Amino acid sequence: MENLEKKIDLIARALLSRNASDRSEALSQLQELMSRRAETHTDPESLIRAILLDLGMPDHIKGHAYTVCALTALLEEPSLIDAVTGKLYPLVASVYGVTPVRVERAIRHAIEVCLTRVELDTMAAYFGSTISALRGKPTNSEFLARIANVARQRLRAA
Repeated sequence: MENLEKKIDLIARALLSRNASDRSEALSQLQELMSRRAETHTDPESLIRAILLDLGMPDHIKGHAYTVCALTALLEEPSLIDAVTGKLYPLVASVYGVTPVRVERAIRHAIEVCLTRVELDTMAAYFGSTISALRGKPTNSEFLARIANVARQRLRAA
């Protein structure tokens, strides 16, 4: 744990540096550290949160919590992906005491926010060519299905 703290401290100092190459190298190290962190989780919820953080989805918006809940449900019951609006959104809405329409909108907003924050290579690592180049962003269902599959694969590997 002490090595991790030292590495984070070094990265933080480099990020504050005026030297662009130091900052660039620090960002690369930080991304590598976050990727390794996401790969070592065995608890489904913490793994999902780490993946969403890696994708740049901020955890202070409602859509983040709804997305975590939806992805957790998809890990438990993969067939829910076939009924996102009919079953998945109502399930998440019942947990949070809101309407399914609010859940859909909040998840869509969270996806849009993370897409503006994530590096293209990180997005390509998760989605590859599975999203439309014309639209430039995945639908809620595409996003949820892909992240659920990634989480499922990492949990099996752990």
